Amino acid sequence: MARYIFLDVDGVLANWRSQNMTNADRVLDGELVYHEDGADAAPPLERRCVANLAWLAGEAGGAAVILSSTWRGDAALTEFLKKALDTHALPVAGATLSIDGVEGRGGEILAFLKANAAAEAFVILDDEHARSFESCGLTRRLVRTKMASEDHLPGADGLRFDPGAGLDRAAAEAALRVLRRPLDAAERRALLR
Repeated sequence: MARYIFLDVDGVLANWRSQNMTNADRVLDGELVYHEDGADAAPPLERRCVANLAWLAGEAGGAAVILSSTWRGDAALTEFLKKALDTHALPVAGATLSIDGVEGRGGEILAFLKANAAAEAFVILDDEHARSFESCGLTRRLVRTKMASEDHLPGADGLRFDPGAGLDRAAAEAALRVLRRPLDAAERRALLR
């Protein structure tokens, strides 16, 4: 039996702050994980969000990280993510597939679960796609993070970033509660239909 963490990257490990800083600001920010070729090669990841993901996987007894993000379609971004997670001994165990005729991200996750029927429990970390997850009956397994809060709006003092956006500790703890809840009979039936 396996436990899976379906991982979106943008809005979970990278947020509005890390993606919209100027290159000069990024270089000075020690809270970010950078691509080895610099900030222009890939959006930096929030170091605390990566640490929260590692904590979640460890507390869940080594849950497998499955990439469900659009990053899965870009080899350079996927490699950068794998290296960032490797610093926490957290491998990316696989990825969902983009499948024609499948209903969005929720349908892609369902297809993965059907192909890997040994799932004991899973959680979805994502900041968007709520309708897709709802239409596939996956809402109970979704922990929504946020790309940004209203604090990122331009103000008289310029742009204000939300350093708390992404996978914060509260979201990681909520995800752990989901992972500790085994699939019930109704969820298993939904996966097999």
